[in-house]
Amino acid sequence: MKRPKDDMYNEYLKINKNSSLGEFLLNLRKNINLTQLKLSELLNVSYKTISKWENNVNYPDASLYKKICEVFDITIEEYFNCKINIVERKQKDRMYKRKILNILFALILFPALSFFMLSYFIHINYFKLYNIQYFYNDYGISVSGVCVSHVDEASLYISNIKTYDFQVLKTDIVNISYYYKDKLFFHSSSFEDIKIKSEFIKKCDINNIKIKIEVIRGDKVVYQTGFKLVKTNNSNKKNKKNQFLDNKKVKEILLSQSYIYDKKKDAFVKKIKKKNVKITIMYMLDLGKLVYLEENENYAKNIVYIKNSDFFEALIYLYDNKTRILKEKYNYSYINEEFTCYTKICTTKEDILRLMNNYVTLLKRE
Repeated sequence: MKRPKDDMYNEYLKINKNSSLGEFLLNLRKNINLTQLKLSELLNVSYKTISKWENNVNYPDASLYKKICEVFDITIEEYFNCKINIVERKQKDRMYKRKILNILFALILFPALSFFMLSYFIHINYFKLYNIQYFYNDYGISVSGVCVSHVDEASLYISNIKTYDFQVLKTDIVNISYYYKDKLFFHSSSFEDIKIKSEFIKKCDINNIKIKIEVIRGDKVVYQTGFKLVKTNNSNKKNKKNQFLDNKKVKEILLSQSYIYDKKKDAFVKKIKKKNVKITIMYMLDLGKLVYLEENENYAKNIVYIKNSDFFEALIYLYDNKTRILKEKYNYSYINEEFTCYTKICTTKEDILRLMNNYVTLLKRE
């Protein structure tokens, strides 16, 4: 049965105002604007037969029940009850709308599907934020999404906001602020998927968008971070499913290279001492994380690699009278093959990349 264009459920109420099967069939037919002749053709019976049904002279044969239900889009229960189940239909409609929204969102998130449908009238820039990892709190955050631009406006879809090594409780207060060139243009109070439509993000200028996240528990701020979004060149993405070795194989390799399993940290650990330098390498396989720590009396290097996003962040500190001062901070995306520097200088980035390649390669297939 075709949906009425106006108030569908009011029409259902009218249909349900009947006392017989004939009247029910008559109301159904009128609701979808079918003549007796047209309905007779659909059911392969004479129009006189339809007239007899509607006047309760006789009733449809059992062999026609299924076909009648299909034509009027009703269930067999509704047919025998001579009544549209409005409550059930409302529930189905809600589920239908939710399914359509999920499909539309999936089409936006999957470039291969959405490009051919949308490219005729919009320009699409896909981006993914690789994890920002703060070692000193052992926190991290990852965000993915898509930006769709059309003429002078753009829509930003944010999804899959995840925290690593930090669990947000239901009772926590979450504040997520979105800035474009340091100007606030959107605020959210949850990690749920959102759509942002704003004049600030014309042409999907993703690299100038910054997100600040704050989590308050009770009267204390228990989590706080800020980061910029990064565009992803999806055509150069590797197949992650086949890119990494499974954890079982990696464990075998680590054990063969004298790594020791630390049950407390749930990590495979190796400690190296060279002159006055102490080095600790930790593979946290279940978390998909690799941590490299290097320290002496003059400096400290804290580097964290996140397997899920194929990304690492490096923090380089200098010691001044036992006070640790952040000197360099940057991250590197293996997918984009590019650095993002957050301090005035990032002179050690090439050396750190060569260093991390030695350890990251162990997780990947040749």
